[in-house]
Amino acid sequence: MSDQYIYCFKTNFPTYLKNEHSNYGVYKIGKTSRDFHVRMKEHEKYFIPPVLFLRSVYDCDTIEKHLIKKCNDKFLKNKNGYEFFEARYSDIIPILEEVTSEDFQCNNIMKMDEDLICEICGNKYKSKQGLKQHITKIHKK
Repeated sequence: MSDQYIYCFKTNFPTYLKNEHSNYGVYKIGKTSRDFHVRMKEHEKYFIPPVLFLRSVYDCDTIEKHLIKKCNDKFLKNKNGYEFFEARYSDIIPILEEVTSEDFQCNNIMKMDEDLICEICGNKYKSKQGLKQHITKIHKK
């Protein structure tokens, strides 16, 4: 079973927000279940090091959907894609922290299936892979 990650970094794309004192930038929120360093090489044309946020999650597909939805509600989307947002780093980080937290992952997954419940602790998961990773990491089985 491979690790899954959510990450965020600042890009070199221009921002369209014109407040010079706001410290806005264009940030990419992404996911991967592949080798993280290989994935980052694919972003090297617009990636400004370092990676600002990196967290292992149980189900990167679902968590990324939650992040995109929350960021769409709060920030301006950048024209470079649906995963790019114009914001201040200090405004994005609390959302990343909340949505990737253990508590959020256990209690707010979309479209719950009754058969994807951890028999040990009762936490619910959207995917079999998310449930398997939870059991492996939390219950060490």
